[in-house]
Amino acid sequence: MHGKIPPPDEREIAEHTRDLLSVMTSSWLELLRQLVSAHDQVQLNDVLLPPKALDEKRYGILMRTLRPFAVSFDDAAEIMRFIAKDLFEYRDEQALPFGIHVRVTQREGTSPMRLLARTSPA
Repeated sequence: MHGKIPPPDEREIAEHTRDLLSVMTSSWLELLRQLVSAHDQVQLNDVLLPPKALDEKRYGILMRTLRPFAVSFDDAAEIMRFIAKDLFEYRDEQALPFGIHVRVTQREGTSPMRLLARTSPA
């Protein structure tokens, strides 16, 4: 087989997108579960991630889950920003699996949105 690889069709693109979002969301929830279990509450930035310095090992695991999808860090951040907007555009708090509650502590304005994740509603 020496021919060119055909570009993906719409079905393949949709399937890849669905798989990527599923892996990203699952990895993000697991990261939050681990961090909230260890720290009671965790500040999140506008891409729904804690400060990288908080837990370099867990943060690295999250980023490694994206390797099979050939997604750069910047692309992943944009996707997470889209998810954050979808989750918090019309509400200030969101209950997530594992008993995690995420609350907006600062709306976008002159600086990016900030959030707080914890195991009980504030």
